[in-house]
Amino acid sequence: MIGKLFRQQAGAPTAAGSPTGRLSSSPLRHFLLVTIAVLGGQVLELLLFDPFVHGRVLREELIESGLLIALILGSVYLFLVRPLLHQVREREQAELEQFQHFQADLEQRIAVRTAQLEAEVRVRQAAEAKLVAANSHLRELAAHMEGVREQERKEIAREIHDELGQSLTVLKFDAAWLSQRLPEDGGRLRQRMADMTETVHSTIRVVQRLVAELRPRLLDDLGLVAALEWQADEFTRRTGIPCQLRIRVEPRSLDPATATSIFRIFQEALTNIIRHASASAVRSSLVVRGGHLELVVRDNGRGIPLERVNAPDAYGLLGIRERAQLRGGEAVIIGAAGKGTTVRVRIPHHETEESDAQRAHCG
Repeated sequence: MIGKLFRQQAGAPTAAGSPTGRLSSSPLRHFLLVTIAVLGGQVLELLLFDPFVHGRVLREELIESGLLIALILGSVYLFLVRPLLHQVREREQAELEQFQHFQADLEQRIAVRTAQLEAEVRVRQAAEAKLVAANSHLRELAAHMEGVREQERKEIAREIHDELGQSLTVLKFDAAWLSQRLPEDGGRLRQRMADMTETVHSTIRVVQRLVAELRPRLLDDLGLVAALEWQADEFTRRTGIPCQLRIRVEPRSLDPATATSIFRIFQEALTNIIRHASASAVRSSLVVRGGHLELVVRDNGRGIPLERVNAPDAYGLLGIRERAQLRGGEAVIIGAAGKGTTVRVRIPHHETEESDAQRAHCG
């Protein structure tokens, strides 16, 4: 009776969405379900109606045939494992759908952010290109202005030398001519004439110094080497500080613009030593090394502090750097407290010829 009910339950149709209906969709699962129902019904009938003889015989038969183990395993699978697997599959499916949704959302965000970053990079690259172009134009303008300034200095120096210098020279000769024609007993008059002659001589020296500072004639007439030697001699004469100058450069290998930049940098370095260094000796050199002109000016003074090297109001050092950069080079200023300051300038030099003659020092 009970076995018949189990067999009817196993073979009865189920709803499509129920767990049993899903189980019946597979032939293997349907077979397992039918087997479990039939065996379960027979066991219950034997145990209820003949618990002593038939139950014992049934247990022995089930154990000998292995059906008991199959019945237990089938029951475990049907009523315990299968629901758990179903729950695990549903959870995995939910997590997979959630992960796919999250992944799609993340990919969309990444795509949007990537587009924003690409736009920002394009804007930044355009701004950097404009900045580079602006800096290039500014350097070209600065180089042009430097050339114009040097040309104006040259013209002003020439005009001062030709006009004022000639007038002072005529005045000197006139004063000498008058001195020779003064009476011997004109003491006060002779003294006034001597004072006037000395004033004329002093004015001539001042004019010569101004002309040399504006644009040394040596730089245009004899070249950079002679101009550097003159500047070193002038530095020693004015300050009493010995200046050693070593030059290993072929003068003819330098173009005028580079020669002017080197001279002005050397001039500015010596001016800074006079103003700030409190030095007692200066050593300088100009050589060709590694395809570059290298100018080094080193003193033994107090040493420039590190915070002053890049100070915005250190106009002399800014001028040195700017002149070097205009020629495609660089300037490095290093100071050590109590040991002095070193200015090292490197400017590209395309000539390979180098003079073996070493220039003498001044002082």
